[in-house]
Amino acid sequence: MTRKLEIGIIGAGRVTSTFHLPILSSLNIISIKYVADIQTPKKLASYYKTEGIEIGDDLSLLPNCDVVLLATPVGVRERYIHEFSKRGTAIFSEKPFALDLESHKRYLQLGNRVTCNYMRTCYSSIRQLKKIVASGMFGQLKGAYVSEGGIQGATGIAKEHYRTKVELSGGGVLMETGCHTLSQLTYLLEDHEMSVHDAELISEGEIDVHVGANLQVTGENEFNIRFEIGSAKPLRNVCLFAFDNTMIQFDHTDPKSALRLAPTGKTKRVDLEITPTRAWARTLNQAHYLKWRMFLDKLLSNQDIDAKSETSLDTTRMITEIREKGSKR
Repeated sequence: MTRKLEIGIIGAGRVTSTFHLPILSSLNIISIKYVADIQTPKKLASYYKTEGIEIGDDLSLLPNCDVVLLATPVGVRERYIHEFSKRGTAIFSEKPFALDLESHKRYLQLGNRVTCNYMRTCYSSIRQLKKIVASGMFGQLKGAYVSEGGIQGATGIAKEHYRTKVELSGGGVLMETGCHTLSQLTYLLEDHEMSVHDAELISEGEIDVHVGANLQVTGENEFNIRFEIGSAKPLRNVCLFAFDNTMIQFDHTDPKSALRLAPTGKTKRVDLEITPTRAWARTLNQAHYLKWRMFLDKLLSNQDIDAKSETSLDTTRMITEIREKGSKR
């Protein structure tokens, strides 16, 4: 029987208690060694019959394990990446992976047994659309529009919450939410080159509340993408991909969303098997599970891990470019 992988949990917040711990506790290939936070998470740890640890200044005191989940604010993640990379511990990081491109590259120099939880790339709609883009069944891709958010009222987030502090969260909607959408775009178009032509940022203090950017895509064909995300303007959650013969529309934020096709002319006949519904995620829990399972299977089978792809270096690059172009306006 294969030895179970021991997993340490750093960060006992909502995403850990809602998704990671329930999923990990159901896998017979792992055992949860401990749950650690800046305050002892004894109650949460007791639910999973494991040790609750209070994190201090000396990270070397944390127990050894095979894999560690880093569910901490991105602004305090660097010291954990240094510590666990030094140990050779595999790292499953919550999104976003790094504050900027320079930091991201620096982390990858420390080790390559790492992934980032861009679980929206596991959505069934995204996996199916990727096959459509690659096949050319509807002709060339001519352009795209992606938006997320909309005018919001009170958030319910306390003033002391990490998301209100730029040094912890990274600065607002672009890092907190936009990273998910950009990870989907970079995954769908990984065979293309994507760059930022121009961008605009609306901020409240240091926190950005609306981001718009015009993206340029080059490769076999060239086209533009309009990207918008925020809480200060009317927006809807929609992704539109325009091909020669068809417009495809869906909600990229909803794992249940189906692709809606609107043909504009004769379609090209291509042998293509769309991914069966049960093969990819239709719920948030399924998306988190698939992301974990794919990483753990690679570790157990000693497969090479492409850390640049696993952590979506291109997503961090796009975020950095948008910030640079937006700050010059």
